[in-house]
Amino acid sequence: MWQLSLAMVAGATAAELTSFVSPTYVLEPLFLESLAARICFGRRAFAGFAIGAAVYLVAALMVIGDRLEPRFAGDSILTRIEVADFPRRRGDSVSFVARPVADDRLPARLRLTWRRPPASPRRGDTWELVLRLKPPRGRVNPGAFDAEEWLFRGGIGATGYVVDNPRNRLIEPAGRTGLSAARNAIAERITRLVPEQEIAAILIAITTGSRHRLTSTQWDRFARTGTSHLIAISGLHVGLAAMFAYLAAAAVLAVCRLPLANRHIAPGIGVLAAFAYTAVSGFGVPAVRALVMLAVGYVALVRRQAIRPADVLSCAAIVVVLADPLAVGSAGFLLSFTAVICLLWLARASRDRELH
Repeated sequence: MWQLSLAMVAGATAAELTSFVSPTYVLEPLFLESLAARICFGRRAFAGFAIGAAVYLVAALMVIGDRLEPRFAGDSILTRIEVADFPRRRGDSVSFVARPVADDRLPARLRLTWRRPPASPRRGDTWELVLRLKPPRGRVNPGAFDAEEWLFRGGIGATGYVVDNPRNRLIEPAGRTGLSAARNAIAERITRLVPEQEIAAILIAITTGSRHRLTSTQWDRFARTGTSHLIAISGLHVGLAAMFAYLAAAAVLAVCRLPLANRHIAPGIGVLAAFAYTAVSGFGVPAVRALVMLAVGYVALVRRQAIRPADVLSCAAIVVVLADPLAVGSAGFLLSFTAVICLLWLARASRDRELH
């Protein structure tokens, strides 16, 4: 299992390091790399490498092919959009990701800035706006933030701003049902119940996975204290959610005198809680990795089948590569899986020392 997952990650990474000029251009280097994988590692590794490279190429070419057409760049375009994430306010400007509503002229995802909006846009709102867009571009300096890579991984096909125009209007406010409504409700409830804005921003970040309320001062404080990772949703947060749900379910089952059911029901409730938390927090790569590992462990428990930790982690890697191949090579992917690999290695080394 670990060979297959490692080969898939290697294939996606090889595709990421290939220049995307045209679909035919990338076939030649990928063919040579796949042939080398087949010769060196065997049939399973070759299949994993080919699958990883293929899913990455398909996802990457879809993003590149969905960029704004040059003929629309710089023009004022009247269109309807849906706010796809929590708007981030900086001074008198608001930035957010939007999805065009039934407009074939525009890419599927836009990154917009709106200066002095008449009303604060909310996640899920539908607006009619006049936009001025351009293809996604960013400066690339050694050791600095690569904005274009960040836009590419997010599937952003155009960036731009909202033109100040009397035709800008709210068409439909955010709905009251669905996942977006649940995330809005959680963030708004925290804001109402917690008067301190800094504390509310932290609670929203670790609950919904959105860090739009955090200030620059807070980020500087986290960076100086080395605690920035606590704000990003990780396997630690998912594991805590599953653990508390498991303990609560086990206590209720014990009070109801159903101890035999604890073996399956309580862990299952923990996995469901982990899924709910992962969904509310936005299905980030570290959270999905932790969720898949918990689910695989639960299936092994129900089937009373022993499973190696390396195979559990391999299943998570396969799911992440297939679900979001563009995440391979991102900081979240690398840090999450590397941390788990180090923990597994340390646990095995400690066990070996105790045995000897």
